Amino acid sequence: MVQNDSVLNMMDNCSDYHSSQKISGLHPVYGILSVLGIIGNGIVYRVIRQQKGSNAQSAEIFITSLAVADMLTGLFAIAVPDFVIPYKYYHYPSIGLPVFCAMVSSQYFIFYFGFISLYTIAAISFERWCAIAVPSSYRCLFQAHRTKRYVMIIWLVGLIFPIDNIFKHVLVNKDGCGRCRWTVMFNNDSIERIVFLNLELIRIFLPTILIVFFYGDIARRIWSINSHFQNRDTFCIKITVMAFFAAFVFLLCWIPNELYFTLVIFKVTKMDSVIHRTTKSMIILNSCLNPIIYMSANSKYRKCFRQWLLGHNRTTFVAPKMAA
Repeated sequence: MVQNDSVLNMMDNCSDYHSSQKISGLHPVYGILSVLGIIGNGIVYRVIRQQKGSNAQSAEIFITSLAVADMLTGLFAIAVPDFVIPYKYYHYPSIGLPVFCAMVSSQYFIFYFGFISLYTIAAISFERWCAIAVPSSYRCLFQAHRTKRYVMIIWLVGLIFPIDNIFKHVLVNKDGCGRCRWTVMFNNDSIERIVFLNLELIRIFLPTILIVFFYGDIARRIWSINSHFQNRDTFCIKITVMAFFAAFVFLLCWIPNELYFTLVIFKVTKMDSVIHRTTKSMIILNSCLNPIIYMSANSKYRKCFRQWLLGHNRTTFVAPKMAA
């Protein structure tokens, strides 16, 4: 592993340790958001899972995947050093510390769950587009067993998206500060930026472009004066609107962090721990907002949640068809 002093000085965890007082107010924010995300998405998962029978539709399978990813985001946010637990109170593992640095302290899992969530949202946008634009092919493309395979593929392929975090976060002992420390993969700023930019194109910009395209075409079809979709199943449209808002909120919460870090990599601005951690808190915030979106936009979910909250755990709710 090579080291580039210009980047190391910008991203050194030891420096973060000494300046952690600047972000001390964000630790409880991370903690509250993480707990709320775990609880809220746990409720969403329970509500969908307790629906009667095996009638889970494709959109619900995707939403279940998102809920699981958001729950795990909250759990790993608690585990990452200096997120919820400040450095001075964090107890590093006595064994396997290099692996801990590469997989946990590097925030690999935080970004892994985020990137697969983005691709899942892109898959939902395509699923919604098929339901409205090509309903004749929809039922074949998005049968329950096929949708589960799509989800599995997203989770497996997503393992490589944050691969750079693993190689750029290592264990070092410098000036008595034995901490996980950021480094670089290449001892050349230009190569480092090219690799980073290509990764961002694949894991951020490509799914974002797909989301914008599919929802843009969906909006054109739904609100077109001559569109025959105005008289279609209103539940299909409600699910589509719910999925759109989930996608919009995700991008709203994630883009600031990705944009800021890109500006830092290209030296347009300097790394500021407060700004950087604030944008990271928006990532955790997204996990809390999704359950609110699901419950607000879907009366069936609200009904099922009320039944569960009142103790009617064996609800007789049957999910309606997602396709029009």
